[in-house]
Amino acid sequence: MAPGAPLLWTAGVWLAASVAVSFRPAWLEWWLLAAAVIAAVAAVDALVLRRIRTPAVRRIAPRELALNGRAEVRVELVHAAGAPVRLDVHDSPGEGLAAEGLPVSMLLAPGATRVLRYGLRATRRGDARFGPLHLRIESPLRLWRSLRRVEQGAELRVVPDLGAIVRTAPLAGPRLHVMPGQHRARRRGAGLEFHQLRDYRDGDTLRQIDWNATARVKRLIAREYEEERDQQIVFWLDTGHTMRTRDGHCSHFDAALNALLLMGWVALRHGDSVGLQAIGAANMRWLPPAKGLPQLHRMIDATYDLDAGTAATDLHAAAAEFLIRQRRRALVVILSNLPLDDQPEAASLLRRVAQRHLVLFANLRESALDDSLRDPVTDHNAALRQAAVLDFLAERRLRMERLRAAGIVCLDTSARELGGGLVGEYLAIKRAGRL
Repeated sequence: MAPGAPLLWTAGVWLAASVAVSFRPAWLEWWLLAAAVIAAVAAVDALVLRRIRTPAVRRIAPRELALNGRAEVRVELVHAAGAPVRLDVHDSPGEGLAAEGLPVSMLLAPGATRVLRYGLRATRRGDARFGPLHLRIESPLRLWRSLRRVEQGAELRVVPDLGAIVRTAPLAGPRLHVMPGQHRARRRGAGLEFHQLRDYRDGDTLRQIDWNATARVKRLIAREYEEERDQQIVFWLDTGHTMRTRDGHCSHFDAALNALLLMGWVALRHGDSVGLQAIGAANMRWLPPAKGLPQLHRMIDATYDLDAGTAATDLHAAAAEFLIRQRRRALVVILSNLPLDDQPEAASLLRRVAQRHLVLFANLRESALDDSLRDPVTDHNAALRQAAVLDFLAERRLRMERLRAAGIVCLDTSARELGGGLVGEYLAIKRAGRL
């Protein structure tokens, strides 16, 4: 219980009056009488406040929220009996959640039910937990305030915003279009093993179109062959310390996760099986490849609470476990920010995996490197800095070319271009029949 503003003002006036009493001793009795009255009224008001029951409270909140998404939280308050209660209501969302529109002041009548609403915004992925609700109840004369805690624990999952990921992807409409620099290529062995008829997709050849079925249903129908179906894609998601690098408001890990979900969504729509393996010192997770859009939700469930750690990535353990688990040939998409100059064994590990699988190595590049090349050279130090960046990028390109020579598909890209680049490489691989 804490004194309210009226009581503090009254006490201040009473203390100020003591200065006048020091000059007029005859006023002492009145001054003491005022003190007794103030104390008595404050004591009675405090006693009444202690007898006020805490209203019944129930919080109604969503169980899942997309990152950077907003939702409405409702708090129901029921005052069973007694006099009207004046109170302030404040909630305590967990870490990664931001409340908008709190605190709320209200007058709760006896037997009444009030519902307050406030906005909730998710600022970080993972599991979040609400804390207690705080009710600050005022005494009838507002001389005292009592802070009551109401335990209303609730958990909420903050997951990647798949809708925003897909909307911001370089895709036009419901069909996946050919991106700049791509060329359509006939699949190896197309037409050998007919499987079924399906809707026409970008990349299908004219020979695949079934003109009789097209005429019957009034839309393009293509033949699907057994070779096209159920190809497997497995993502390696690096959770090592290098993925903590930030480009703007987004870390490299968040950019990689968004790109993973985007490409996974595209691959599942193409009828492929998609799985993932999180690689890192403390975050080794495995989701076997599976088909169908429900697999996308399983991927979100497996990764929504992941983040980059502080330890280096154990590529040896990741490769050993993967080669045991994944016997069938697959497209292995490695999302990382590996400094290949510091880890010469990484290249040999990638070549080892590439002996059994097709490897797509997407290595994230700090956008600060690209930005520095656009800075004007105004002095000697700026020239040296730009020369060092050019030397570093040249060495990086050389190492990536060596990986390409070993049959590894390499994508050297910034975080903001990763999603579109991955989808483009995936479509190119599909059209070339490299799996």
